[in-house]
Amino acid sequence: MKKTFASILVLCVLLCGVFALTACNGTNGIGFMNSSNTESTYDYSNLKKDGYYNLKNNQTNTIAEDEEVEKFTVNFVNLGDTYDYSTEVKSGSSVKLPNVTKLGYDFVKWQQKVDNNYTDLSVSADNSIVVNRDITISATWEILTFEITYNFGNGSLAEDEAKKESFTVEDLPMILSIPNLEGNCFTGYNVKDSNQKIVEIKREKSYLKDYNLTATYDSLDNCFSYAFVDETQSYEITGYKGKSNIIALPNEIAGKPVTTIDRYAFKECNVLTDVVISESVTNIEAFAFKNCAKLNTLAIGSNVTSIEAGAFSGCVSLTRLVIPKSVENIGNYAFQFCGPKLVIYCETGSKPEGWSNSWFFGKTIWQDKVAK
Repeated sequence: MKKTFASILVLCVLLCGVFALTACNGTNGIGFMNSSNTESTYDYSNLKKDGYYNLKNNQTNTIAEDEEVEKFTVNFVNLGDTYDYSTEVKSGSSVKLPNVTKLGYDFVKWQQKVDNNYTDLSVSADNSIVVNRDITISATWEILTFEITYNFGNGSLAEDEAKKESFTVEDLPMILSIPNLEGNCFTGYNVKDSNQKIVEIKREKSYLKDYNLTATYDSLDNCFSYAFVDETQSYEITGYKGKSNIIALPNEIAGKPVTTIDRYAFKECNVLTDVVISESVTNIEAFAFKNCAKLNTLAIGSNVTSIEAGAFSGCVSLTRLVIPKSVENIGNYAFQFCGPKLVIYCETGSKPEGWSNSWFFGKTIWQDKVAK
């Protein structure tokens, strides 16, 4: 009896083993290969782009595609206010083109580079393209032009310039034309339909528009103290008494040229934000504009030959300045403590011998011609 029971038990174990092997090789098994070394029950009809297969039982198996998907490079150039960049995409991918802007320009269209030439690029309604090759795509632009209408009142321009003027962003920043009115000091332009008063058009978005300008003046005696120098038969400006934040120094007083800005003449004059130094001035003496903390716009006349020590030291609001090629001498620390944002453009191309080695310690750009 015991032998019979043992025989039955062994038979049962053998039968269980047979059933287990059958199940592993049957239609419900996952991950095993049959004797012919072929995959058994995968459904390959739904091949994903990322190289994975879907199985009938909705499970995912990480089996890579036999062949790697081809990829292409898309280069974007001439994007205006955005840096050029490149991206790599799979063949047949749809790529959305970027939204681009450029200060002072209108966007026109997209072009593609073909054999070193640019041709128009066909773009879908949703601003995208399908990529099937390496491609370089460029934005194209049209520059905007703006108009200025001057109203000089009783004043006039020294060289009979036109009362209308046009400009583009490439002309900026730009000092506006300065009119003369005998016995008076020019104190800026009022902008029509605005509370704005200006003497400079800056390279900023808010300044890109048409202008209708009306000149404003104050009497010389209200603006400046000045003295006549017998030796040179010219005048020097010795101080500022005015209330305007914008001033242009006169070319003449009583028919005689204004050639010098005296020592300390505008020292700590914190009302001033914009100063235009006239073409008649040749010498800016020591500490003339020291600690003019709000001075932001400074135009130095093209006949200035000497800027003495500390002349503009402590003018912390200055961010941009052009030194004309006429300047032969600059004294020690002429632009000391002017703040880290100041960039000085020098039309001399290189430092003249007459400029002190300690005239300025900030960023300097040497080039032959600079927009003022």
